[in-house]
Order: sequence, then structure tokens, then C-alpha cells
Amino acid sequence: RDGAVAYADVGRKSVICLSGTNEVVFPVNAYPGRPVFSPDSRWLACPSLESADSMVYDRQNPTAAPSRLPEPKTTPIFTPDGEWLLNFDTQAALRRVGTWEAGPTLPLDRQSADWMTAAISADGHWLVVTQHKQEVHLIDLLTRQTAAVLNSPGEGRIFGLAFSPDGQTLVIARQLGQLQFWKLPKLRAALAKLGLDW
Repeated sequence: RDGAVAYADVGRKSVICLSGTNEVVFPVNAYPGRPVFSPDSRWLACPSLESADSMVYDRQNPTAAPSRLPEPKTTPIFTPDGEWLLNFDTQAALRRVGTWEAGPTLPLDRQSADWMTAAISADGHWLVVTQHKQEVHLIDLLTRQTAAVLNSPGEGRIFGLAFSPDGQTLVIARQLGQLQFWKLPKLRAALAKLGLDW
């Protein structure tokens, strides 16, 4: 929001935040992953590539010690309203932004995936998360309930998930370069015919 950019400096074990001509260096206790900003740009979250935790820095108080969240080491996601931080890997956890207290439980089997990939729609309504090798779970974040389980056949692990800006299309990227497109209104219509409308 304020035009700042951040990148991980693995050699210095730091996250560098640039805003205009100002540079702030946030030290990380291990090799840093890709940092992400909260929607209001106040918070900067960064996973560790070595240890199972994430560090969250307060840009309004850059000299303060970061909050250390004992969560998985993949890139976290802030919800678009800025209220929650989602961490995931072989498990998933919602944390309330600012206090970092554990939030509501998500309907996910923590033991079923060797690697979780997730995405949140721009309106904050939908969360998609991989489960098992070919399953993608569509979760309503308003009710914390699973709306649908998508079977995504293909070779290789599901490597990435993304929503279109209007939230109508889900894109699934597989490790070997295959892309799959799911039209969610068509999926919902098909489920409604079976009495399974969400």
C-alpha cells in the first residue's frame, strides 16, 4: 500500500524492506523464505527455510523483536481484510493479526498431505488448500466449512493455486508445468443439481 518492497537476503540471513530511499534490515535466525506484507503494509511475515517457524515484523516499530510463530516453513498468506495470517505446510493454522493468537480450526486433515499449497480469493470468502496428492479442498472462510473437494488428476505434485481477480476461476498448477482451470460457477451449478449446493 505504501509502495514498499521486501526481499529475502539469504547470504545475510535477513529480510530487506525498501520504502523510497529508506532501507530497513530485519534479521532472521535462519535462511529466510519469501516475505509477504499484510494488506495495510504494517506487518511483514517471513518463513524460515530451515526451521519450522515464521517471523513477523512490525514495520511501525522496526527495532522491536519479531513475533515468532511455531508454524510451517512455507510462505504465509494474509487474508485480504488483514485480520488473519494463514501458515501452512503439512498442517495449517490461522493466527489473528497483531496478537498472533491461534484462530478457528480449519477442516483439514493435517496428516494427509506431504506438502500444502493454498490460496485465498480476493474477497476473502474462499480458501483452497491441497490435500492428498490430487485433492484440492474449497473451504468457505466465513463458515470454516468445506464446500467442495476437487479431484485434480495429473502428474506431479500440485505446485501452486490461484484465484482469478473476480474469484470465478481457480487455477491449479502442477509440478511438471500442467495448468488446470476450474470454473467455480459451473462447478456450483453441477453440485446444485445433486443437492450439494454450497
